[in-house]
Amino acid sequence: MIALQTSDRNGVTVAALQVMPGQEIMLISSTGTLVRTTVDEISVQGRNTQGVRLIRLGEGERLVGIGRVESLDTGEEEPLGERGPQADAGEPAAET
Repeated sequence: MIALQTSDRNGVTVAALQVMPGQEIMLISSTGTLVRTTVDEISVQGRNTQGVRLIRLGEGERLVGIGRVESLDTGEEEPLGERGPQADAGEPAAET
């Protein structure tokens, strides 16, 4: 099964997260640009597409982090510093 078609236009797949409606994600670039968005705002595409742009990177800039942010209503957030682009979805961080 092909999940995402890559090309010169969109580059290689560097991360994938499993998310649910209502959740938010945060993307972090190598120059410190942060993009936080709800998954409900991301266009849903069928399989075997080239996807949608979530962050625009400048020349030489790279995606260095992506993470799922739990609802602020629950008070649970996943620490982004522990996740890089190749990190698996895993379970949210435990409360302390």
